Amino acid sequence: MLIKDLSYCEVVEENVVGGSGTFASKFASVTSIVNQEFNVDIDVNADKDINADLDSDVDITGNFASLTGDATAIGEDTFAEVDFSVIATDGLSEVAVTAIAGVG
Repeated sequence: MLIKDLSYCEVVEENVVGGSGTFASKFASVTSIVNQEFNVDIDVNADKDINADLDSDVDITGNFASLTGDATAIGEDTFAEVDFSVIATDGLSEVAVTAIAGVG
């Protein structure tokens, strides 16, 4: 039978038995894994220019302590070291020096 041979009444006369509506249920489960591992490599280059002005007005009468020194080791198996301290107070001026030099 061809659909065009059916009359309109025959097509709409079919009864539906049962059925109480439509129910749909959906459940979704989502699992997520995030890898948060990372490497950091940072290079810092800093160039600084420092300009300093120092104004000083000193009138010295009484105590004075001064030290000028140098330690130089040139060549293989050589050693030179100078340790010093300078103290100047109202009643004392002192310079202490320890110098060591050696050749192996």
